[in-house]
Amino acid sequence: MNQIYKLLYKKIFWGFIPFLILSTNYQNIHAAPIGFNTNLIVNGEAVNNLTSWDISNGPTFITLQSAAQGLPERTGNADGFVFDYYPSLTTAPAHESISQTIDISGFSTAISAGNIKAVLSGNVFIATFADVSRIIIEQLDASDAVLATSQTDNSTLEYTWQPATITINSLNASTQKLRVTLYAEVNQPDDSFVEFDGIDLRLYSTPTITTTTAADITTTSVTLGGEVTSDGGAATSESGVVYSLTDATPTIAEGATKIAITAGGTGIFSQSISSLNSNTLYYYNAYSINEVGTSYGTANSFTTLAEVPTVVTDAASSITTTGATLNGSINANNASTVATFDYGLTTSYGTTVTADQSPVTGTSVNPVSKAITSLMPNTTYHYRVNGENSGGKTSGDDATFTTLIAVPDAPTIGTATAGDAQASVSFTAPAFNGGSEITGYNVTSIPEGLTGTGTASPIVVTGLTNGTAYTFTVTATNVAGTSVASAESNSVTPVASQVITFDNPGSQNFGTTPTLTATSTSGLAVTFSTTTPDVCSITPEGVLTFKTIGVCTINADQAGNAAYLPASTVSQSFDVIAVAPDAPTIGTATAGDAQASVSFTAPAFTGGSEITGYTVTSIPEGLTGTGTASPIVVTGLTNGTAYTFTVTATNIAGTSVASAESNSVTPAGLSTGLIDVTSGSLTFSPNPATDAFSLNVGEQTITVSLYNLNGTLMLTKQVTGKDYINISTLSKGVYVVKANGFVGKLVKK
Repeated sequence: MNQIYKLLYKKIFWGFIPFLILSTNYQNIHAAPIGFNTNLIVNGEAVNNLTSWDISNGPTFITLQSAAQGLPERTGNADGFVFDYYPSLTTAPAHESISQTIDISGFSTAISAGNIKAVLSGNVFIATFADVSRIIIEQLDASDAVLATSQTDNSTLEYTWQPATITINSLNASTQKLRVTLYAEVNQPDDSFVEFDGIDLRLYSTPTITTTTAADITTTSVTLGGEVTSDGGAATSESGVVYSLTDATPTIAEGATKIAITAGGTGIFSQSISSLNSNTLYYYNAYSINEVGTSYGTANSFTTLAEVPTVVTDAASSITTTGATLNGSINANNASTVATFDYGLTTSYGTTVTADQSPVTGTSVNPVSKAITSLMPNTTYHYRVNGENSGGKTSGDDATFTTLIAVPDAPTIGTATAGDAQASVSFTAPAFNGGSEITGYNVTSIPEGLTGTGTASPIVVTGLTNGTAYTFTVTATNVAGTSVASAESNSVTPVASQVITFDNPGSQNFGTTPTLTATSTSGLAVTFSTTTPDVCSITPEGVLTFKTIGVCTINADQAGNAAYLPASTVSQSFDVIAVAPDAPTIGTATAGDAQASVSFTAPAFTGGSEITGYTVTSIPEGLTGTGTASPIVVTGLTNGTAYTFTVTATNIAGTSVASAESNSVTPAGLSTGLIDVTSGSLTFSPNPATDAFSLNVGEQTITVSLYNLNGTLMLTKQVTGKDYINISTLSKGVYVVKANGFVGKLVKK
């Protein structure tokens, strides 16, 4: 009955499935292969490099169709690859298997990382409990050596399709190939058989994910995310980001902060994350989870922006006359902060110094300070603290302090000059006045400690003993006190004074050389000098020389000696007045017709004033002629009378004495020569002539020429009407006169 039932089941179950029965001498395999329809996805990459099933046990098997595009996928009881094993009814027990090797070396990186999961599934059918159906998967290395083997258990039900599944959660790291074997074994003759259906091999990977760049970074927040480009063949259950302060490659299993953003699927995701620390380096990564495991993108990092520092200007301390310590407080707000102080005489400051504690870090308030020097005493200074980090610069409020007042430095000693029982001491005010105006100076003698006070240099110390040597020091005083003493001055010895008596000599005549006198109470000789060298000069002994008229000023001095101080200079001024000039030097008198021409030379001494004129006087008769230069003509003389002449010079002071007398000359009338034009001859009557002869040529104009007997032209003159020719300068003798073609002889006597 059991055998009938089994045979009946076979006929019903396979009534519509094509199969092939071989001769009873061979094992029978029913094969219903269809085209492989598996797209293997690993790490987002489609892989279709699977080889076809192959027959492993010789010619008793039917070669299955090749389907190079992938492993078969079961979609129903009548779909997918079906492997039926029907041995002959008379041969039992018997077994057979078929195998398929798939090259998955293209996934070696993912395999070695443990990111590949393999699931081999199918359905098995046995006719009797004695039959064996087994699905086997082997992991092979590159040389086909078996690394691991997994297989299903035999079915526990007969005449029933049972699912069979092998799951390898993580392939061996060295796996390069997978070999799938379907094993069938029958142990009952006649009615035993084994069937396989819907054999399906799937490889799953962890998801493929990229980490997007951090965006929207602020001091306390950021936007992080990623993109799931492939779920690895298994739906993702969660995707998000993980970040850490310390782990450069943060993962969800290492204590980093995890932010789940999506519940599954692929695509881009992001989320804003807040409550971060400012100016802090964070490491982050995107992750995605499926049943294979967790994938991460490429770890990255970002730094939150820094907050500007918080600063407070605190009160200055340790204030002295020339220094102070500037103080402040800075919270760096977690960014390295440069701490500085600005200070100066105004709120424009002008000087910046770095605090001793710079740079400041952390998130707590830190005191900062800087001691400054070389300040001016009694001066108000402005200052403030600054903090600058990558977030920016902050300045505290303006504050002020005032340096203390100090005593001034010592003055610089100058020169001590002795007087009569006293000394005058010069000095220079100190460069540093202590920050307050100097109210006075005190000069002290060494020895005796005699003092003199004043507000400026020089200061006189009185009461000294003449003949005693002294040096001096000087101090300066302000509201804070008195300086130390200066260095000692030069040594001086006070001596007696003396007074010069020098009377004004009154006006002095130009041209004189008076000697001035003056006396001193010391009895020492007085020396003279002039302050008007253009007017006068003087020897040290007092002999004056006048250079021009004007005001002459003379100084009388006595330089002193070991017993007497130099005397004060006495000056006297007086007029130098002009006098009459000396007489001119007489020259030559030359007679004319009732006149004479007198030449002379100006006097060497003009009396200190310009000569304004000259006067020539005849002797006898006292006839005069005047002029400003030589010669001067005296007219009105009597022809035939002998005359001599003198000359005087006049300036603003008066007239000189007369010069010596000139030579004697006798004026005479002109000789007359007549020209008879009609007769063609030239005659003179009387002839000879003396100093001149006259001509009357009517209305005509002729040229008259005189030649000596050697033919030398002596003179020539154009004559019109009645005229005369002066021959007084010619020597006595005979001359030839030519006029208008006429020739005559003239005797000059």
